[in-house]
Amino acid sequence: DQVHDLGVSYDYIQKNEAELILEARIDEEMKTWHWFDMKLFKIYRNEKKSIRDLSKETHIGTSTIFHRIKYCKERLRENIGEDYEDYINEDYEKI
Repeated sequence: DQVHDLGVSYDYIQKNEAELILEARIDEEMKTWHWFDMKLFKIYRNEKKSIRDLSKETHIGTSTIFHRIKYCKERLRENIGEDYEDYINEDYEKI
């Protein structure tokens, strides 16, 4: 009855858990935003669409989309930035 290595390292599991926590924190932060910003950023983030594509599909000006996305990113930097830095630096236990 030998235990076989499944090829999954502890670091990989920690990274995945940290990713999930970070995603959850982003989602929680987004819930505090105006509905327009939340919906626009969700589409931008999840569907990986360019600002021009979003503009074509929504009939909202590229300038408006650019400034709203920029505002959303700034809010994330303010409120989640430290956790994101910890993730990048592989300090998963700090998240």
